[in-house]
Amino acid sequence: MPKIYIDWGYGVGYEDFDCYEIAKNMFDKLQNNGIPVNIRSRSGNKVSLEDRLSLIERSNADILIVIDVNWSDNTNQKGIETYYRDSSKRGELLAKKIQKELVKATKLYNRGIISCNNKTHPNIIRLIESNETAVVSLIGFYSNPYERLIMEQNQYKKMISDGICDGILEYLKIKGIFM
Repeated sequence: MPKIYIDWGYGVGYEDFDCYEIAKNMFDKLQNNGIPVNIRSRSGNKVSLEDRLSLIERSNADILIVIDVNWSDNTNQKGIETYYRDSSKRGELLAKKIQKELVKATKLYNRGIISCNNKTHPNIIRLIESNETAVVSLIGFYSNPYERLIMEQNQYKKMISDGICDGILEYLKIKGIFM
């Protein structure tokens, strides 16, 4: 059974309250399904990108899931998107499954899956380049007043965590790992 590691943003402000709670819900659901999973612990302090990368590397995970929120100067931007490394077919398949289940669970606008590399998304690729099967799910725009409001609701956090977990479970079924 592959080991999963969940990373959840830089760990301050809304990330500490919203992204961590989603990650913790995912941890519980995956663990209840018998899947080995680890999560970055909660400290209440900002975690630098370098520290996040170090924790990801030390996790020795087979699958990496990064949860974060999006931001735009345009407060009308909306929706969910999932990134994967452009050279990873496994990452692409996982991104498709997670994105499909996230949109189904939340009913938010589907911004799609996005292939990334060092030129197109340098910060995102740094998070996922060390793992063949890795995705970054941006679960909505915190700059959008409506999406920020729903992201703060426990029911919505559960929908997000369920959607991501359902996508992971679908991916594992396709790979013949989880029945």
